[in-house]
Amino acid sequence: MKRPIALILFTSACLCSVTGAAQGAGLYTTSQAQRGATIYARQCAACHGDTLAGGAGPALKGMAFNEMAASQHLTIKSLLDVTSRTMPLTAPGSLKQEEYAALTAFILQQSGFPAGDKPLSEVSANLGDSLGNAATAAAMRTASQGVYTDAQMAQGKAFYSDNCLQCHGGELDGVEDAPPLAGKLFISKWGGLPVGTLHAFIDKSMPPGNGGALGAVSEAAVVAYILYKNNFPSGSTPLPADPAGLNSIITN
Repeated sequence: MKRPIALILFTSACLCSVTGAAQGAGLYTTSQAQRGATIYARQCAACHGDTLAGGAGPALKGMAFNEMAASQHLTIKSLLDVTSRTMPLTAPGSLKQEEYAALTAFILQQSGFPAGDKPLSEVSANLGDSLGNAATAAAMRTASQGVYTDAQMAQGKAFYSDNCLQCHGGELDGVEDAPPLAGKLFISKWGGLPVGTLHAFIDKSMPPGNGGALGAVSEAAVVAYILYKNNFPSGSTPLPADPAGLNSIITN
């Protein structure tokens, strides 16, 4: 019984470390992180929670864990290695290496690390980067700091009216099966996640059956409008449309 407990504690120290840091270079691809989300839901969520907030197992993101990462000088490599060797707890090492890489990519994405054009692997560059580096953590922003302009929001409102209003409602409150894009239900799902996660979902799935039709810049404008309707303030610079910029902003 002692060894599994030790593994849980060691895993929590490594996995949680990704919370506060955001490296400049992309560490994984968006599609890889999406595969990792599916693996996480199947293999990890029962213990670690649907939102990585913890349950029977430790949380996989959070400030306290980031502080632990900084104090232990943990790296991206240690995150990938410990996941590969000790998880799932009931069958350690039972997944394929590319599945562990995808799972690690998902955890990094959920903690605000930017996507790039190359998938994460055991031979990726920057694996030795610290996950608890306070200097890189300072590069993170929150939506409450004003991350879009009024002009961009107005453009997004027009795009929303033309492409989204019929399903999601004039006040973004949802219509029938379409979920609300403003209010408590929206924040409960997307709050605390990188803005890039929402942008990537829109790019892949919206409008239904024609995902990506608006293009990244127009989709960023729609996200700006959604932020506005959720009472996040405007600022002096527009919301970026690239994955690295979007994933450096947390929906808080």
